Amino acid sequence: MTMTARVMEHASPDALVELLLPNLWAGIADEVGAPANICVDSCLTLKYAYGQFGIRSELALADLVVREANGNSVLHGTPEPSWNDDGTVFDGHCILLLPDSGRHVDATVEQFEKVREQGGGPLVGRSVASTEEFRPGQLLPPGTRLAVQRGEIMMLYTLSHLSVADVIDGQPWIIQNAHRHYRAGVNLASLMLQALRIPEVIGRARQAPYPRPRALLRAVGDAPQEVDDDRDLRFLLPTSDGQQHLRLDEIPLPATTPAAYPRPLPTEVTGTASP
Repeated sequence: MTMTARVMEHASPDALVELLLPNLWAGIADEVGAPANICVDSCLTLKYAYGQFGIRSELALADLVVREANGNSVLHGTPEPSWNDDGTVFDGHCILLLPDSGRHVDATVEQFEKVREQGGGPLVGRSVASTEEFRPGQLLPPGTRLAVQRGEIMMLYTLSHLSVADVIDGQPWIIQNAHRHYRAGVNLASLMLQALRIPEVIGRARQAPYPRPRALLRAVGDAPQEVDDDRDLRFLLPTSDGQQHLRLDEIPLPATTPAAYPRPLPTEVTGTASP
């Protein structure tokens, strides 16, 4: 059984959405042959995907020490992450923090050999030890250490003192590809909604502690999903004039439904100033 199948079958309602998204991303990345070390791409895609379900997530720079049972340790990433001269290759490691649940996500952790040997797919979990007490809604400060045991290894993350705003946000490559990351995130969230509609899963999905998944499940119902000419996933929904093919981010939801994250969307994603 794949890790995605295990999550769909066994994950609790509060963990279902948070665990399933990175495993879906990893499955797609394997199918298309994407390199395992595209941590910035994965984090930006997942940030927008989580946002469609009303889950706030924030990129964080980190280095990772993988410690074996025999005491051997290997450092991955760097305390001083940076870009190459033309700004297209990132030297460092990037993860996602989910401040409202206290989880952190490393979708590309299996790029590291000793981690890959343990199996288990992307890392999504709460740390077993941390230098900071978790406070719902607050981001962990620089220097925080997060320790996670997987099989025979211990993974120790240390959040960089350098900020994402200084290292990632202003990069021309990031700005130029913002719309691509957003579309990839919306399409990933659409695949996620498909998975949540499966009869064996939908009951737990409706119990998730987030209003947007429930609202989206009600709005979509059993509507078929199609791929348009731009390779975007769209749902065929009835309207007063017949039917419309709508992307996930175009589906009208009740006014009481919390908005997607980020709030508002950056102009490089929308092309215009957000209201």
